[in-house]
Amino acid sequence: MSIVCVQEFLDARLSYMCSAKTDTNVNRKLADIVIDEAIKHVIFDGWSDQTLKKVCIELKFSEHKVRQIFPRGGVDMALAFHQRDDERFFQKFIASNSSQPNQRIRDRIESAINGRLEIAFENKEAVKRSVSLLATPLYLSEGTRALWGTSDKIWVSIGDKSDDLNWYSKRLILLSVFSAALVFWIEDDSLDFSETRDFVKRRIRNVMEIESFKGKIRKSDSWQSFVNKFKVSALDIIKRKEHFPGL
Repeated sequence: MSIVCVQEFLDARLSYMCSAKTDTNVNRKLADIVIDEAIKHVIFDGWSDQTLKKVCIELKFSEHKVRQIFPRGGVDMALAFHQRDDERFFQKFIASNSSQPNQRIRDRIESAINGRLEIAFENKEAVKRSVSLLATPLYLSEGTRALWGTSDKIWVSIGDKSDDLNWYSKRLILLSVFSAALVFWIEDDSLDFSETRDFVKRRIRNVMEIESFKGKIRKSDSWQSFVNKFKVSALDIIKRKEHFPGL
């Protein structure tokens, strides 16, 4: 292949990449506009096709174009809304003093959970509707996946760099804590959701007590023998880590 052909190929490739990046940015901006408008209707119509249709009419957007971004209508809007709030939390938290490495991990986790709930509080009714939809049997797996993504965002925001089995266990434990806190928060009418903050503190304390007990177990000879046997079969699981959300 001549140098001219190679250069033409590289120019075409670069043009394609720039075009794809531009399309992605446009779609992201369009999605944000749709979600912002949808929030006004979600209180009454939920995350539904009816909401999507109303948004398209009010914004004078092509429904066909919007459905290219949200092909399943309401549920895809709900998931995009959740993921956008995850990203908003992440950017806000890493810029705050709460993510400083000189603090205890449990304190940073507590601050992060409360920080994510503060973002949710801005559109509490829309969050309630999201939870109701994603907790149904039809979308339960996607709701769990969305919460896993939140758990991953929180761990990344406090600087977690684990790449072994701890990567899974940390996120699984945090998922259980955050999901319980979210359900509690939905029904919490206290000022600045203070009761939820106390609930989060208690849950984290309970987890730390369990982890302390597990630490004592790990020091035993029988546990070490089990771990050595388990590591061989666990290697295959670790190789599939890239299929988990958040990566």
